[in-house]
Amino acid sequence: MTEDLVAMIDEGFEESALSPRHKALIRFADAFLVDPGSLGDDVRADMQRYFTPPEIVEVTACLALCMGFSKIAIVLGQAPEAMPTMIVPTPDRPA
Repeated sequence: MTEDLVAMIDEGFEESALSPRHKALIRFADAFLVDPGSLGDDVRADMQRYFTPPEIVEVTACLALCMGFSKIAIVLGQAPEAMPTMIVPTPDRPA
């Protein structure tokens, strides 16, 4: 991953020069981290198009671990002061 590629991972990444594979991964990560309920069939199909099942498992596990460890750091007061945080409300559970 180069600095130039990282610079394209921002709002509007869909119109960037990133590869379709990178874009599929960003859409998947965004849904996973921000709104798992929004993970639609189109995102799943793109992941299956560009990644093998073992790669999808590895990416998903990595996202879960990173998200979990960042929450632990925040709860224990160990997050750096300059670390941006985002509050994501817990979705309502169906009755």
